[in-house]
Order: sequence, then structure tokens, then C-alpha cells
Amino acid sequence: MDEEMRNLENYQIAIDEGKIIDIYPAESKEYIATKTLDASDCIVMPGLINAHTHLPMTYFRGLADDLPLEIWLNHYIWPLEAKILNRNFIYNASLHGAAEMLKNGTPASPATARASMVLPVPGSPFRRSGISKAIDIFTILASSSSRT
Repeated sequence: MDEEMRNLENYQIAIDEGKIIDIYPAESKEYIATKTLDASDCIVMPGLINAHTHLPMTYFRGLADDLPLEIWLNHYIWPLEAKILNRNFIYNASLHGAAEMLKNGTPASPATARASMVLPVPGSPFRRSGISKAIDIFTILASSSSRT
């Protein structure tokens, strides 16, 4: 879309060192590409931003999620977290959540900055230090996926 919200069909995107430098009509010969990607049957758009995420919680998806929030948290989620959470679990679950986000076009998340505020359980291993390695890998993958 352009500034006037018109869909741009038959346009090309010029990218230099991972940054968009121009969007121009396909018939133009303004740039000489060293690499091309045929996206003619695709929608090309910026990556999405997951504005509220509990990145490692993907492993708990579907667990008693048909219950009222208080019952779900107090009788299922928090007791299970107290029983099984450790750094390795959190790392693997965070990496799974990050891979899922990347696969679905979401290369950005506040989990990278606010991971220490996810779980309100005292003494929880759910700290920034517990998911930092997964976040580092996620950041590298997100950065490289925007350049392909």
C-alpha cells in the first residue's frame, strides 16, 4: 500500500543490506538485482509484532482452557508451573514459542525486553536469565529471516 492506502500490484522492492531502499513499478529497470525472489502470488508486508506474549507458555496451550480464569490459574497453571518449571523447560518452551512466532510472520515481541515480568509466583525460575538464551536465538533468527 502507498500513502493513500492503494494496493500496489506489479511492484518490486529493492533491498540493500537487509533494508528496503525503494518500492517501484515492476517494469522499471532502475535497479539491477543480484538476487531475486518471486513473490508474485504472495502478499508482501512487514512482520507483525506480538504486543502481549507469554512466550514459554506455548507448552501449556489447551490445558484446561475451557475453565474460568481464576480456576484455570489457581488449580491448573500455577500448580503445574510450581511442579515442572526449570531453566531447561523454560528455554525449550521459549524457543518453541519463538519458532512459532517466526513461522507465522511475527519477528518481534516484548518478551525480549520484559521477560522478568511474566510470572507472579515468588521464587519462580521464570526470569530473564531463564529465557535469555532462547531470546538471543529468537533475535538472531528474526533478524536473519527479514533478510531472505
